[in-house]
Amino acid sequence: QVPSSSGAWPAIWTLGQSIHESGESYWKWPASGEIDIMEMWCRRWNTVYSFFHTSKEPVRQGAPHAGMGGGEITLSEKDAPWNGFHVYTIDWDENDIFIYYDGRQYGHLDVSQSDWPDGQNPFRKPHFLILNLALGGWDNDISDKTVFPMEYKIDYVRYFKKKK
Repeated sequence: QVPSSSGAWPAIWTLGQSIHESGESYWKWPASGEIDIMEMWCRRWNTVYSFFHTSKEPVRQGAPHAGMGGGEITLSEKDAPWNGFHVYTIDWDENDIFIYYDGRQYGHLDVSQSDWPDGQNPFRKPHFLILNLALGGWDNDISDKTVFPMEYKIDYVRYFKKKK
């Protein structure tokens, strides 16, 4: 359950584990890969976004950014992310990543879109999960309309691994 005040920037996202590695295993952002499962700017109160970030080239440091895939879902007031708890789902395998809001698909990436000429792909490597509430940011200024305190409530996180 996310806050509805302008200035709030709740998100559920991943970063590629390689951002924590060293040597040849280290890939700086955006090459490490980022999956925005849920990102919301409360200035745009009724829309939830998903997006995928990586680099355009097989350069592990200082690579140019490439955004791809993703999507958005526009919700009614009744279904809005601050009205009760909602289920955000990511289904991810070697070919596709699908993102859902309460069972409704709103994001997709064909993983092969991110293949580099050397066969590497940040979405075929491990990622870690981040849940955060930021303030301000892109097109989401804090103003006299921003209401404090804010709460970002998370009931649970589940992880399932596909059996081989």
